[in-house]
Formats: sequence, C-alpha cells, structure tokens
Amino acid sequence: MHDLVARRHGLVRVSAPVASFWKVVAESPALRAHTRLLTEQLERDLGRMLASSVDAPTGDPMARLIAAVLVGAWRVSFREAVRRHRSTPAATTREVLLELLDDGFTAASAAARGTAYV
Repeated sequence: MHDLVARRHGLVRVSAPVASFWKVVAESPALRAHTRLLTEQLERDLGRMLASSVDAPTGDPMARLIAAVLVGAWRVSFREAVRRHRSTPAATTREVLLELLDDGFTAASAAARGTAYV
C-alpha cells in the first residue's frame, strides 16, 4: 500500500476531484447503497481469493474474517483521508491514510496468526 500511495495510484488517491466525487456519493441514498453492495462484493471476492490461496474451502470463515478486516481498513482509512483532504496538507493526509492502513493490516495479521493465512 505504501508503494500505491507513493505512486498516487487511483485506489488510494485523494484529491479535490476524488473528494467531490465521494461527496456526491454521500449525498445520494442510491449511490451509498450501491457502494455498500460493491464493498460487500469486494470483501466476498477477497475472501474467496484468500481461501483459494491456501486450498481452503471457498466459504472459509477465517478467510472471510481477514477479508472483512482488510476491506474495512481500506474503507475507514480512505474515508478519513478524504474527510481531511480540504483542511490538511496532502503529505499529512497521506500519512494518516498510511497509518490507518498499517493499523488495519496489523489487525488482519493478528486475526490470521496461527492459521494458514500467515
């Protein structure tokens, strides 16, 4: 993730146009609902990929848990960075994004401890 942030990859880019886009989403019940559905799909797909990577059953609950932690970490981190965008220097916004992402990955690693997902 640090490399993606350093390259200002679209997955983690925070800018005025990105903040404006998410403001439109936040103000639209239909777009918020669609975003929730896409997030659930991402979480489900990531869980399946994790399970497949260790030859676990598709619906492995540990894979689903780790996926939920990772997707949740990204969601919270990105939303916080977008929220701070207008009032915080870009470098500080990136630091906040990375700090929260690192904490989320630490939480996912803790959840995976002692499993095939380590």
